[in-house]
Amino acid sequence: MVALSYEPGASSDDLAQRLLRQRIVLFTSVITDETAEQLIAKILRMAKDDKSYPMRLLVHSPGGGAEASLRILEAMDWISAPIYTHCWGLAGGSTAVIVAHGAEGHRTANAQAVFDMLPLRVGCDPLLPIFAEDTGETPKALATRVAVFSRLSAGEAQEWGIIDRIVENSEVSARPK
Repeated sequence: MVALSYEPGASSDDLAQRLLRQRIVLFTSVITDETAEQLIAKILRMAKDDKSYPMRLLVHSPGGGAEASLRILEAMDWISAPIYTHCWGLAGGSTAVIVAHGAEGHRTANAQAVFDMLPLRVGCDPLLPIFAEDTGETPKALATRVAVFSRLSAGEAQEWGIIDRIVENSEVSARPK
């Protein structure tokens, strides 16, 4: 295991625990049933600790399965604490939907972030209605846009309503307020 801390002998688990205490979850893998369950468990744990204080979800993920992604979105809806979302590299496919599903006004990305859009079909994709609602588009209009534009910059993601603003790294590192 690689230490992701400057403290001698610290492990990545130590870093993950420190981030959780600050109400920050780092998600950097493909969305599978297993990784979705791990993420949901962290979100529910933080919600149990404080039902109303915001938490931050930092993502850099290529996306993954629609079913597992839907479970994450349902967990985000189920808790009462707002979830601030931030893309700090890649939000691919269903991860872009998760970023857009964050608390309005608190959906952010770094300037170099990239949003890889997945093909969406009206009536076939369970993520489309949620994504459309979160971006302020109709499902049909969003599906049409995604068919034309498959990769978005952070600025384009902001224009589409996926994020609310582009931020510097220093704005993201602090505990949510």
